[in-house]
Amino acid sequence: MNRYIFDKKVTGSITALKNFFLTGPPRSGKTTLLMQIMSSLKEYNVRISGIMCPEVRRHGFRWGFKIIDLKRGREGILASIEVRKGPRISKYRVNLQDLEEIGVKALEEALVDNSQVVIIDEIGKMELVSPKFSRVVKSLLDSNKVILGIIHASYNHPLLNEIRRRNDTKIYWINRNTPENIRRNIHNEILKAILERLGGYAGN
Repeated sequence: MNRYIFDKKVTGSITALKNFFLTGPPRSGKTTLLMQIMSSLKEYNVRISGIMCPEVRRHGFRWGFKIIDLKRGREGILASIEVRKGPRISKYRVNLQDLEEIGVKALEEALVDNSQVVIIDEIGKMELVSPKFSRVVKSLLDSNKVILGIIHASYNHPLLNEIRRRNDTKIYWINRNTPENIRRNIHNEILKAILERLGGYAGN
């Protein structure tokens, strides 16, 4: 593996790819880069759905994580230090009800709605405690929808291991020291590949 992109042979055109993931250590700018790519896609009127799970900070400390349905605006709590029931991941407990009623439902709807790109931020330890989440992500990976997301860098899970092996998938590694020009290159490559796949790229 080189410093920034998983060294995986891609046969044929990059338009053969349909799943694009960022990965790397925490606080390396993955979500920021993902949101920049999303913003660029929206400038081309690409229809986007999916989920994001931003952190929630209170009094300067990380209290937990929200889960947001990007298309319909529904929000809930994915995990927090105050959730009393549910699987424990580090100091947090996962709120399975919101994960499945908001997150899984948003992804199930993305399978059948008119969205062209499905955002999944992220596929990590908290989300993967739900078998329903794993199943709908697998269905999306196998669908004709373009997937743009973030995956855990090292977690050993069957779904993540499959994603790392898939021939229709490209994974980009970034960390805090990734230069800005490399981030721009990743942004531009993913944007161009998605737009070409959707038939909407008019650039060179």
